[in-house]
Amino acid sequence: MSGSDVRDGRVWLSGGHGNQLAPLVTKMRSDFGEGFPVWTESLAWTASSGSDNYYEAQVNEGVRLLSEEIRSIVACPVRPKILLAGHSGGADVVTRTLSYLAGSGVTVFIDGAVVYGDPSTTQTQNWNAKGVTSSNGVFRRTDAKTTLINNSYRYYGWNYDNLSSTTPGYFPRVRAYCNPGDWACRGPLGGGWSNAAHNAYTGNTQDVFNWYMYVTDNAN
Repeated sequence: MSGSDVRDGRVWLSGGHGNQLAPLVTKMRSDFGEGFPVWTESLAWTASSGSDNYYEAQVNEGVRLLSEEIRSIVACPVRPKILLAGHSGGADVVTRTLSYLAGSGVTVFIDGAVVYGDPSTTQTQNWNAKGVTSSNGVFRRTDAKTTLINNSYRYYGWNYDNLSSTTPGYFPRVRAYCNPGDWACRGPLGGGWSNAAHNAYTGNTQDVFNWYMYVTDNAN
């Protein structure tokens, strides 16, 4: 989704979040906490349909832009906590960027990442939200890249989805939502055919907000 007024050739200063993420952006700005400044921005990148090769080139450009933006934020004298979110092709950009940055000194500054309907979903990822069954997306990533993300973005503490547990451990700083029937994160072979399901994630806004609050306090 496009916005207006590009800064540094990477992010829109206004708009561009897309319908599925707009409610989350609004909630973050209004409810994250008094006295806790929140800056939100959207990547100056627009997903379009086309051939597989064209899509691949687009997503790689998104990874470049997002990686550069993250590194620029980390270079600030006062480093903010970084929370990422993406839907559809934007979700693919987010998870590919996480894989690309894995092993670098940047990963410690990314406190959380949420994706909706990620086409690169794999059955081996350990970051599905509670109640989301495993699946393979239409452009599923390699198991090696999934393992990089599994191992590189974790916090030590208690499981957000099972706070009654008395045993701490390592849990993902990434959270994925994939609706039944979503063609992108389940793929046609997995029974995903519904475009409506692919664009029905706004109901997760409160859970994502709560999870963001939790990992912001606990990520390390």
